[in-house]
Amino acid sequence: MRFLFILTLCAGAGLASQAGAVSLGDTVTCSATLNYYCKHTPILATPISAIVGAGTEFEIDYVGSANGRFTVDFSDSHLKLTALSSFQSGAGLGRVLTFGDLTHPITGITSFLITLPRGTSTSITQNDFSVNQGAITLALDGTGISKGVTIDIGLASAVAPAVPEPSTWAMMLCGFGLIGAAIRCRPRASGGFA
Repeated sequence: MRFLFILTLCAGAGLASQAGAVSLGDTVTCSATLNYYCKHTPILATPISAIVGAGTEFEIDYVGSANGRFTVDFSDSHLKLTALSSFQSGAGLGRVLTFGDLTHPITGITSFLITLPRGTSTSITQNDFSVNQGAITLALDGTGISKGVTIDIGLASAVAPAVPEPSTWAMMLCGFGLIGAAIRCRPRASGGFA
């Protein structure tokens, strides 16, 4: 009986895999407004795109400043912003950073974590982020952040149901065949009447 249970698990294993929001190889975008711009070497433009890889996808800079403001790193259903320098943004000016995933449009925020090293602070909260039309936006108006602060945001996406690959179908059929063979070859108990 244990053998049948293991075969059933193997046969159905391929059905559970499904891509999540943001993964390696996704095309992600960055756009900024009002004196901020997205940088991705060697391109200096807004909006721009990059492929999610092992490192930082974008750096956010402020016009006229030698120091970057944020690094932007997409990885495994997360967006991580790291402050490279401290800044305070004025209120009511409409400064906005927008990050999107063209491969798996973003539909929501699943987690929000701010890491404050000793002696640092930020006025940015989850309320400064919003999700609209497949992208996540950070409103910078009236916010401030210290150098070294990181913001890690879990992202959700609307993912179409995964279609099993041919190898998955083959594995399922083999598993069901083995289950059928195990049931067919099972010794039958002979019943006797006394």
